[in-house]
Amino acid sequence: DEEIVIGLASEPSALYGVAAGNVENEEQIIGHAMFDSLVKYNYNTHEIEPNLATAWEWTDDTHLKFTLRDDVTMNDGTPLVADDVVYTCNEIWVALNQANDTGKNIVGATADDEHTVTIEFNSVAPDFLTMLSWTNFGIVCKEDVEAAGGLEAVSKEPANVGTGPYKFKEWKHGQYVVLERNEDYWNKDYAGYYKTIKFTFTNDAAAREMAV
Repeated sequence: DEEIVIGLASEPSALYGVAAGNVENEEQIIGHAMFDSLVKYNYNTHEIEPNLATAWEWTDDTHLKFTLRDDVTMNDGTPLVADDVVYTCNEIWVALNQANDTGKNIVGATADDEHTVTIEFNSVAPDFLTMLSWTNFGIVCKEDVEAAGGLEAVSKEPANVGTGPYKFKEWKHGQYVVLERNEDYWNKDYAGYYKTIKFTFTNDAAAREMAV
């Protein structure tokens, strides 16, 4: 359970792509370990399941209300609250990603109370709930982003800004990215097995096979 090494076909330009206004496949693979979304998609049952949110309901055709868990802490130890979702939605998904699938369908979010938040969409589409399970819809904390140097800095080194089972440790450009297990992860049934995950980058398919 010490380390697993995962070979990717290319190196992403960012590790938290939505903070830079773009999303890449390799970044999504790495980010899936660091960021939790409000809901998750079960690929066995093809159903949406609770994650950071315990429950949700469409209050009308374009407004989706979420009830947040009260036992989740960000990677820096602070509790997850509705304001974190509002910040992530309004300042990142919408403000920085209007040109792509992350932000173009969302109007914004409002906090109803500390653990309840409503997201407004600009059109009618039940599949928006499934969309919110994607890795690029991971929730971050405003205070943590500011402490890390702002969104541009976080896009490269997303240390302690998420709620995921792993934390960012190191990015040696051109060689690897290392994540370390979050020992205080809120979901004990899905805690990280490996102490560290190391992602390497090899563009040539034959070279990747030889490495394995």
